[in-house]
Amino acid sequence: MPELLTESALGDNMSEIIACSIIIVRQDKITMKDYPTKWTDLDFESLSWHDNVVHGIRLRNPHEGYDYDLVFDIDHILEWIETPSRFFQFIVAPATLTFRGVDKLKFNLELGYKEHLEIDWIEREEMTTKHAMRKYRWEINMHSLSGKRNKISFEAQSFTQELTKKPIGPIGPINSLEDEER
Repeated sequence: MPELLTESALGDNMSEIIACSIIIVRQDKITMKDYPTKWTDLDFESLSWHDNVVHGIRLRNPHEGYDYDLVFDIDHILEWIETPSRFFQFIVAPATLTFRGVDKLKFNLELGYKEHLEIDWIEREEMTTKHAMRKYRWEINMHSLSGKRNKISFEAQSFTQELTKKPIGPIGPINSLEDEER
């Protein structure tokens, strides 16, 4: 596995963007590809969490106050690679998805035997509070083998997502990492 290469640059939103590189070997072709390592609210429209496996969920009260963070430990799929046999392989990295200033948190989850928690899609709707503070209504929809709608809903002020290790791949057809790879 190549060493993590990082560089800093200023994007359109003037926030710091950090990228990491991975060497992809596929069908006798070697490609060097850069992936961001951190995302914020400004990146929401460009992100997809479809089929991202959730390894853990925790609540964090960073300021010992009335607000708290909702933190997901996920395997984030950076890239889907279709193979000639029409199966997919994936470039995956462990990541922390954090929602800040969470309120009105609701869990509606039902998992069956040997079923893991996997994100289907994430929706957000902008809202304005009575104090003119920007906030979002979030809904994280999960896959369910039972056919029931599994979701986590809440309000939050912002989110960030950060890779916690270098990307791995291509892997597949399984889209998640083993514990020792995380």
